[in-house]
Amino acid sequence: MKHYKPYLTKAGRLLNKPAAGWLTMIINQGSDTGFCLACAEDTDGIEPDAGACLCPQCGEAKLYGAEELLLMGLYFDEDLEPEITAARNAGYIRG
Repeated sequence: MKHYKPYLTKAGRLLNKPAAGWLTMIINQGSDTGFCLACAEDTDGIEPDAGACLCPQCGEAKLYGAEELLLMGLYFDEDLEPEITAARNAGYIRG
């Protein structure tokens, strides 16, 4: 199962958000794993507070540390996904 999901930025660019559970697991393990919002690849050796680093896989400056993503709110809550989808389908929220 993927630990991320695509989202559309306000500028119309398709990026990826990691799951909150995955971020929490990385932080609790004390891992130095980062996540690239552009290509959705994990990279080891990334400081927890790193932001906008160049990704070794895709070359974009979209690689962030797990704690930084959590603080920035750049994640999705997989536990709330069914409720969010239902609200979206009912027309209560857009996006």
